[in-house]
This record gives sequence, C-alpha cells and structure tokens, in this order.
Amino acid sequence: MGVEQSRRDDMESMGYTLMYFLRGSLPWQGLHKLSEKKRCKRILELKQAAIPDQLCQGYPSEFRDYFVHCSNLAFEDKPDYAYLKRIFRDLYKRCFEDDGIFDWDIIEEDQQVPPEVLSSAADSAADAAGAGAGDPAGNDTGANDASGRAARPSHHSDTGPSSREEKDEEEESESA
Repeated sequence: MGVEQSRRDDMESMGYTLMYFLRGSLPWQGLHKLSEKKRCKRILELKQAAIPDQLCQGYPSEFRDYFVHCSNLAFEDKPDYAYLKRIFRDLYKRCFEDDGIFDWDIIEEDQQVPPEVLSSAADSAADAAGAGAGDPAGNDTGANDASGRAARPSHHSDTGPSSREEKDEEEESESA
C-alpha cells in the first residue's frame, strides 16, 4: 500500500492482465460514475478483497497458484520465476499441442488478398518507381507506398509452409 512499486505489484498486474484476457473483465471494472479518488479507493478495496479462488474460479488452477505465490511475496522478495514458468509450461503442455503454427500465421480465406490484386498493386508500384516518384532527381529508388515509405513485397499464398520451422527454413533459403 506504499508509494513504491515492488516486483509483487508487477507480477500481480501481469496476473490481472492474464485474467482479463481469460475472463473478458475484472471485478473492479465499470466504476466510471465515481469520482477519481473514490474510484481508486474502491478499486484498491476490491483488489485487496480479491481472493484467488474467486478471481480464478472456472479457470486452470495454475492461475490461482500464480496469485497465491505473488501474494505471499514480501516487498523485497524476488518471485520464484522458475516455478512460475514451470506451472504455465506444464499447463500449456497439458492443454495444447504445439504444432508450430501461431494464431497470427493463420489467415482466414476471406481475409486473403487475391493474387491478381497483389500483382496489380506490384505493377502500379513498379510504374511509379520507374517514373522516379521517390526521388526528385529521377533516380530509381524502388517502389514506395502512398505514404512514401518503401513498399515491401507480400508473401501471401494459399499454399506454403505449414509450421514455424518450415517457414524459418524457407526464409533462410530465400536470403541465401
């Protein structure tokens, strides 16, 4: 409750962020009608009253264990990072199969840009570059986008590497 933040405060904040991602909200959200001072006081009261069993109810016990570990830390204590890392690694291994594909690597069919649009955009960029659009002296400086930044080639395709390792290998062979 002091002014200076501790590792415990940082770790609890990270835990609240994780629970927000899981739950979609936290118990102290929605206190907008109070004055700033009353709102901060009420948030503090709710956080102090937050029992890990209630906050993490319905979610894997590792999240409760995380909060219990953090709440047992004194101001100067260093969290047992190895323990915390292990419980979440074990949770991941128990609940997920590592296929090497990340969510951001998966593009929905309706979000993919058709190849003809990409080639048309590339042709337009090449025409603009040939006209010396990026250099007042007329030197070929490469394609620029509408903001004047250098355009980068797109690598969208319907077929391609299916795992992170294959993508890494493909990128290494392209750069060689």
